[in-house]
Amino acid sequence: MTIAVRQPSSLWHPGYVAGRYYAGQFAGAGGTGATISTATIYYIPFIVFNKGRFDRICFRYTTASGSAGSLARCGIYNDAGGTPGSLIIDAGTFATDTAAIANPEVSMSAVDLATGLYWVALIEDTNSGANAWCPYTFFSEVIGGTSVTAIIASSGGAAGKSQAMAFGALPATAAPTGSVASTPACVLRAA
Repeated sequence: MTIAVRQPSSLWHPGYVAGRYYAGQFAGAGGTGATISTATIYYIPFIVFNKGRFDRICFRYTTASGSAGSLARCGIYNDAGGTPGSLIIDAGTFATDTAAIANPEVSMSAVDLATGLYWVALIEDTNSGANAWCPYTFFSEVIGGTSVTAIIASSGGAAGKSQAMAFGALPATAAPTGSVASTPACVLRAA
């Protein structure tokens, strides 16, 4: 017996409307109170259900991060078989040192993304304040977990990937060294 598997398509998603914001398949505000580790890139899985053009990356911050002049950098990577691969765009830096940061929107050159899995990257130069996070259960079925118990239990599932790296330009090719149980909440804006 052969079972045909359809890729995500317009049957699942009506298409992206310019000026509207879209989360990945399982994204949500999740919990709060987690902090981002310095010298760590977080790779957040993002499913594009219907080809689209995007011009902003947005994150949910609930408090300011670091001292005056603190920055974060973000971008988007291609998927390489369930892990981040080559860099599509380094969207640059944004300030994280003000209480008004709430929902930073990082403008970038518009990128066309085909249907599929992508990875939004985020790294900060100092430890952040409390942020909204996506719990591990949102992405385990997409990128897998270390065992059945890890996915079903309250710990051990995978929400994304991480990589140790000093703050600076994003690497041309991601080299994640581990999985993380929760990731910063993010959305993309359609252009």
